[in-house]
Amino acid sequence: MLISAFPSPLGSSEEGRKLARFRVTRFVTTAFLVLASAVVGVVVAAPAEAASKCYTNSKAFTPLYHPVLVDVTTCVKVTGNVKQAYAQVDWAGRGSMGRRFDEFRVQIRLEFSDYVHTSKVCDFTYELNDQYDGSKTCTTSTYSSGANSGGWTGDGVVYYNLEADGKGELDPWALHGSPEI
Repeated sequence: MLISAFPSPLGSSEEGRKLARFRVTRFVTTAFLVLASAVVGVVVAAPAEAASKCYTNSKAFTPLYHPVLVDVTTCVKVTGNVKQAYAQVDWAGRGSMGRRFDEFRVQIRLEFSDYVHTSKVCDFTYELNDQYDGSKTCTTSTYSSGANSGGWTGDGVVYYNLEADGKGELDPWALHGSPEI
């Protein structure tokens, strides 16, 4: 009998048997809680941490009397099986403020080994004309994939037309993509 494995300090009295049963119950309960905690710890794992890689592209634009320096940082972010690309557009005016662009659109693409999985185009014409300096972000939708090792990048292009230069939309500014993740 299991209870007899725990000798009673009170001998074989009723109180001794109760104490032994209490010890066994406490032992079994503690063992169960330790085992349950270990199982829950495996089932409820901590969320995966996000990893990002980025590359900054810079270009000076000189529309009439309102020059502006633009940085476009292309990034890829991976959190577990979820991937996303984004472009951070930062600009700083030089000279006087005024209309700079007839068009300024950024396309960002989430790519795996140069295959486009999702993309988005953001029109920042108003912001670049309205603000002397500033920052905007264009983000793709998320994409879920089990392919986690290497090959994922954020890549993009800027379509622009300088204000009043008479040339229309110029050749797109092909951005250098982010490093692979």
